[in-house]
Amino acid sequence: MRTFISFREALEAVLAAGRVTAPETVPVELSIGRVIADHVEASENLPSFASSAMDGYAVRSDDCRRPGAVLRVTGEVPAGTVADSTVERGTCMRIMTGAPVPPGSDGIAPIEWSEPDGDDRIRVDRAVDPGKFVRPAGEDVSTGDVIARRGDTVTPALRGLFAGLGVSTVPVRRMPSVAVITTGTEVVDPGLMPAPGQIRNMNGPVLTSLVDRAGGRCDVELHASDDRTALEDALARAAGMDLIVISGGVSVGEYDLVYDVLSARGFEAEFWKVRQRPGKPLLFGQMAGTPVIGLPGNPVSTYVGFEVYVRPLLRTMLGVNHPGPVLLPARLANHISKPDGLHTFARGFIQESDAGSPVDRLTVHSTGNQRSNLLGSIARADCLIHLPEAWDDAPAGAEVMIQLLGT
Repeated sequence: MRTFISFREALEAVLAAGRVTAPETVPVELSIGRVIADHVEASENLPSFASSAMDGYAVRSDDCRRPGAVLRVTGEVPAGTVADSTVERGTCMRIMTGAPVPPGSDGIAPIEWSEPDGDDRIRVDRAVDPGKFVRPAGEDVSTGDVIARRGDTVTPALRGLFAGLGVSTVPVRRMPSVAVITTGTEVVDPGLMPAPGQIRNMNGPVLTSLVDRAGGRCDVELHASDDRTALEDALARAAGMDLIVISGGVSVGEYDLVYDVLSARGFEAEFWKVRQRPGKPLLFGQMAGTPVIGLPGNPVSTYVGFEVYVRPLLRTMLGVNHPGPVLLPARLANHISKPDGLHTFARGFIQESDAGSPVDRLTVHSTGNQRSNLLGSIARADCLIHLPEAWDDAPAGAEVMIQLLGT
């Protein structure tokens, strides 16, 4: 087992343990946020027919090579209907936006380009080139085009594309099953009134919500007191999950029993303790082939540990093309104290600007007191500020890398 490794080494080890889940097929209406398991190809053109991009007249471009053409109006094509005749030489048809272009015509003269010339005739004041204001069949998607690639996440726009092409089911990755185990004898259910010396469970609701938003499925949510039997029972109930996330009990105190109980169940530790703040006592390994990550119990340590390690691991298990975390350059607005030798994740919020270089377009402010027991510091944050372990301080004006929360 390695110990006191770097943040980068820890992240690499965690991601290396991610095994992609099996594919499954789901109805399109249940696919939002799911990750595509295999390429999806279009079985038809979108649009399936050539249509008008304007309200106006469907014309033959040969009749409208020069301004001033006079054409007889022989019919009308509203959207949702099909013309019952052909546009012959010297004629045109009134057409609405989105309506199919009638046979014989190859261009659209917008209403603004025309004026009446008698009861059933119009004069077109401009030349109309072939294809003018015509949306060709397959302009958006052609038959055989790949519309969703393996590793893509289904967005509302992609679901709309599926709907337009008549796709009813899609292949996606099975959502990883996750067990969340919080620990601590002093921790009580959020719905209870704590007795003196007790606190309500914040980490459980935080972790289950984060798992859900990261694409996982929290099938087991348990709390165990600082007791070997309680921990053993919780781990037994977590058997068969794709991932086990434990909050608390991973440090070196007398009641920090997680490592010992895990080891007794065949846990193989990859590393314990990382050169980082918050979350130095991070524990990671595998038990019967299942990744197990132990997050320190302070609320911010738990939250940061999830964003930095667990979210990218879940995204790796889902087969996402770029599991993250995604880092962006920004300018630090205020001084942040940090310990030398520890990669520090400060909580911050971003202000955007149109001026300056790319790095100056994002200014990041800390959310104040950065102690790891203060969940409010991350509730007010939209990013983590990465301060490298080699830095002994983080002065205002420094260029830093930020990680948007939820990415």
